[in-house]
Amino acid sequence: MRDLTALYKLLDSVVSLFDKLLAVETEKLDAIAVNDVEKLDEYMLSEQALTMELRSLDAKREKEQSVLGFENFTLNSIIQAVDGDSPDDAAKLKDLMETLEQKTDELTVAVACTRKFIELHLQSIDFVLAKMGEQREKEGSYQSSGEKSEQDSRPTQFTPRKV
Repeated sequence: MRDLTALYKLLDSVVSLFDKLLAVETEKLDAIAVNDVEKLDEYMLSEQALTMELRSLDAKREKEQSVLGFENFTLNSIIQAVDGDSPDDAAKLKDLMETLEQKTDELTVAVACTRKFIELHLQSIDFVLAKMGEQREKEGSYQSSGEKSEQDSRPTQFTPRKV
């Protein structure tokens, strides 16, 4: 019989980390809603640190699985493998797997929501920039001395170009 305690602890840590990522994602959404770019940057840095920690935990999980003889097994495969020997271990792993799936789904929805919110803000910025370009074309521009400049033929919007 294998001792799966270390694997349980690692999976619990992953669940806890997903909770932290979800909280950061919620804070990012709040920062975007109030146009707080500095807070958003701070949350992005926190998210990057948590992502690095998640990668570290995943490497530890892979190592622990290898030690237990479950190298390259999915969590579902491990559950099936231990079910005959220890139904209690299988039940606990199944609960952890369901929790991980739930947290993953919640995080996926939160990330999609944040991404959509950012896209909407970028569209509003594009709209304002386009309006400013139209206004500039109507009024012309001024030199540093305060005199009105001649109309230039430069485009007022960015155009995509491949390099």
